[in-house]
Amino acid sequence: MTTEPTKKGSLSEVFRALRAAINSAYRLAPAAVGCMTVVSSAVVVLVVRWSAARQAVVLLLVLSIALLVYFSTKSYGEAALALAAGLFSVYSVEWTTPHFVSFIVIWLAFTVVAFLASSIRIASQVEDIYRQAALFSNGLDGWEEREKELRAIGAHKSHGMLNAKEKAEVLRLLSFRRIPLGLMKPVLEAVESVSVVTKVDHLRVAGLVADVTKAAEVAGGSSAQGVADTVVETIRDAAVAPSDFFLAFETSRHLMFNPVVGVERYFVALRDVLETGARPDDVYVRLAEDLGVAGV
Repeated sequence: MTTEPTKKGSLSEVFRALRAAINSAYRLAPAAVGCMTVVSSAVVVLVVRWSAARQAVVLLLVLSIALLVYFSTKSYGEAALALAAGLFSVYSVEWTTPHFVSFIVIWLAFTVVAFLASSIRIASQVEDIYRQAALFSNGLDGWEEREKELRAIGAHKSHGMLNAKEKAEVLRLLSFRRIPLGLMKPVLEAVESVSVVTKVDHLRVAGLVADVTKAAEVAGGSSAQGVADTVVETIRDAAVAPSDFFLAFETSRHLMFNPVVGVERYFVALRDVLETGARPDDVYVRLAEDLGVAGV
């Protein structure tokens, strides 16, 4: 089995993952989190107490950067290497006022420029995604207005589980799938709901929700939420990993569009087949037989 390459996220994603990890750890082991807080506080106090003020600031900065590297890469080796390099640098320099001021100024300048460059890069990518979605939907006629409408939908605050770029990518995929503009917002919310539960890639979830939405001829927000509820309930009742469920769906999705089958009957049959222990690759044949549409 192949493994996916490690993906390094943006700084905002790192902080979001760190916050989620802390919350989860506190629920699972409050004593451990309390102990970690005490140890961290003790380290700060000891560094400030036994180091010169300037050196203490630099030491805490080095520690913070090493922690960010660890939470970003999930690699203890890379973080330890960054920490060791920082510590060697701190203790090899005499932190006079000119040295300290120069270090802080250069570091702040680098941080500001890096943040600005990252923000510009992400904004440019998001703009290209929305423009592509608008052009694909309407062509050259009225694409500017279409792009504004898509941006307004993406800017809407919902579950907060997808960042700006991920929302834009979902809306672009929905445009590719010809989802009506009036359904974009509730379908996007449905995608976020399913993503929260399954932890599956947002574009994979968007493809499933878009297919179910079109097959069910969804007419409003409550129906779109109903699609999300149906998908989540089926995954839960099928007693298989979400990744297996999505693979089984992707190999048999066109059966759902058969007018003889329909959405409800398709999902009931899919759940029953998966409950028997069928491999996702074999689901299509079993479903076609159970639904009476063999050979489709």
